[in-house]
Amino acid sequence: MPPHRPNTPISAASSFSYDPCSSSRPPPSAPPLPFAGRGPATPPEDPPSPTPSPPVELSAFFASISAFLEGDYLNERTLTLAQVSPARLERFQRWALNRRLHRLRYIYDAATRTLTLRGMITTVHDAIIQWLMEIYSKLSLSDEERAHIRFNTGYDIPLQGGGIRQPDASFRYVFIDEKEGVEVTDPYPRVIFEVAFSQKHDDVKCVAESWLKGTKGMVSVVVVVNIEEGGKRNGTGDADESVNRMDQDGDGEDQAEESTESEAESEDFTSAQVIANFHKRCNPSDVVGPLTATVELFRLREDGNMVRDGPAYRFLPDQSPEVDPVLKISDLLRDTKDGDRRIVALPLARYGQLLNTAKRDLAVMRTAKQKRDKRKRAEEGSEEGEDYVAEELEERGAKKVRLLRSGARGSRSGDVAS
Repeated sequence: MPPHRPNTPISAASSFSYDPCSSSRPPPSAPPLPFAGRGPATPPEDPPSPTPSPPVELSAFFASISAFLEGDYLNERTLTLAQVSPARLERFQRWALNRRLHRLRYIYDAATRTLTLRGMITTVHDAIIQWLMEIYSKLSLSDEERAHIRFNTGYDIPLQGGGIRQPDASFRYVFIDEKEGVEVTDPYPRVIFEVAFSQKHDDVKCVAESWLKGTKGMVSVVVVVNIEEGGKRNGTGDADESVNRMDQDGDGEDQAEESTESEAESEDFTSAQVIANFHKRCNPSDVVGPLTATVELFRLREDGNMVRDGPAYRFLPDQSPEVDPVLKISDLLRDTKDGDRRIVALPLARYGQLLNTAKRDLAVMRTAKQKRDKRKRAEEGSEEGEDYVAEELEERGAKKVRLLRSGARGSRSGDVAS
């Protein structure tokens, strides 16, 4: 494939947005992007040194961000920082490039100088990536048509008025510049997908509007997935019950606990032993509430107003209406034959399966984190932690007694049989 023509550095770690009614700066040039990329293999060069801010204020600024990143990253949450100057934003960008911020999106409103951080639930957001990759692989296209479509995640897109956003996923159109012999990407995606987890519907519509109006209709359609987590079904609404269940069986317990500790430190609770230990003893509904999910498609009318295309398609806990939303091939390609009559179905039943898997994985993560936090409190000598250790030691002692009795009965049975 011909080389990709770069325009501006792409930051894989950064993500911006804007209020479609407030920003006024002219947009920067839009960077073309690689196939299925999360930004370049190496980060862009450092920007020029920003104007120094007062040390105490700057220290407090980054302390707030660090505390946010170390907080409850297993639930979606936001942090809003006011009076963030362009120089401080630039400093934050440099800082963010050196850290793994795959769970983080952030929005900068230039008009109000407000920086809003949004922490995502990785398992839930990753489900849409797998779903779209499956759809992309099954597109009924000729080889020539397929060569014009790229599926991308995790990059910045500048909007009209000075805002910059990063979509959860998108389909983009590419073509070959015959004069220079290089691959060129349209400045804006053709189709954008956004996942909203427990967000207000008006905020979700504002996101779609910012994409459609901020690109002057160059984005054909915005597909928004609305996911709501209801109240916890079982008991206390936290992971205590699941933690207790994980402690009730000694089979593989030590190995599971060691895995839990090491995985907790790396913020990755997906080891096979931890997952097996959880599913053997626990119910995901102890720690993750019932999920309700819908899909909405938004387009821009000729008069410049946004309109929803079709109903809100619910697919969790059940599907209603029992039809799948569709994209048109003309949403993905430019000037294609019969593009308005050829469609791409978005199979919601499959997406529901992936979200239910994400729910189970999230339950594992929340339970493992609760288990780790209890042990940490025990090490620090808190009353709750001491009670937890005492209960655990008592339960382990009871297990040993049960095992000894079981072994004794087995020996007696063997003697009789012989």
